[in-house]
This record gives sequence, C-alpha cells and structure tokens, in this order.
Amino acid sequence: MNVAELRVGDRILVRPGEQVPADGAVTEGASSMNEAFLAGEPRPVPKAVGDEVVAGAVNGEGALIAEVTRTGDETTLSQIRRLVTDAQASRGRYQALADRAAGWLTYIAVAAGAATVGEIVAVVYREVDSSLHPLAARSVRAHIEKLAEDGEVRMAGERIELLAGDRK
Repeated sequence: MNVAELRVGDRILVRPGEQVPADGAVTEGASSMNEAFLAGEPRPVPKAVGDEVVAGAVNGEGALIAEVTRTGDETTLSQIRRLVTDAQASRGRYQALADRAAGWLTYIAVAAGAATVGEIVAVVYREVDSSLHPLAARSVRAHIEKLAEDGEVRMAGERIELLAGDRK
C-alpha cells in the first residue's frame, strides 16, 4: 500500500527494520524503535500496546501493528520539518542586530587598519628622510671636494666656481 493512501484509523504492520510510515498507536505486538532522528537518543525506545509511534522511526527486532493517528502533513516529522523551515526563513530581531553590529565592527576594523598603515608609512618616511639628509649632504660635500682636488672646481667660501677646461 502507498503511504499517500493511508487514512486515520487504518491498521499497519511494521516489520523489523522497516520505517513507520505514519504516526500511530501500537495495538498489537512489542518492539523497540530507533527515534534518533527525532530526539537524538541513540538507544532504541521500547514500544508496547498503547505506545505512540512516529513516522520515520525504524522498527527494531519485533513486528507490531499500529493504528494510524496522523498522516501526511499532520505527522510529527512533517511538523518538525515545517518548524525548522520557518525558523530558517525568518530573521529574528537579534539576528538583524547582530548583522548591524558586525557591519559596524567591520568598518571600525578597516579604519583602524588604515590608520595603522598610515602611521607606519609616516614613521618610516620620517626616519628614512632624517637619516638620508646627512648622508646626502656628506656625499655631495665629498664629491665636491674630490672635484676641487682634481682642479675642476674652486671653492671660494660658500661659493663653488666651475673652472673652464676639458671635462672628462
């Protein structure tokens, strides 16, 4: 029989190892059901006459007969599926608040990172600039003194005169 054809009040036989097709109540037999998908409990749950069985549970070692109490969208499994879908589709007030806070924290982190990089660049520029000026001045002075020794320039106080002549 097809699961879609089941109606409330129908009696179903659930053999060992089969899944329960619809919610129901045990009317004959005894067994244990694996309901891990529902409660997360890894141990089988014992079932006897009068106990409720849920659609999707896997029957253990014994056969039992159950009377269908809910089918289709009314089963416990369908209701859980619907609740999970609704919860995933809705964005709660706290989720929106968390998203806004995350956005602001991102902007603050980017701004702080940019400021840090800017400060590092400024410090490096200042340090390199202040250490290169004396080196450049010493280098220029040494070069001019060398030219003076070679007779190509003459230093007159603070003035430097280029002497006429052949240049190398």
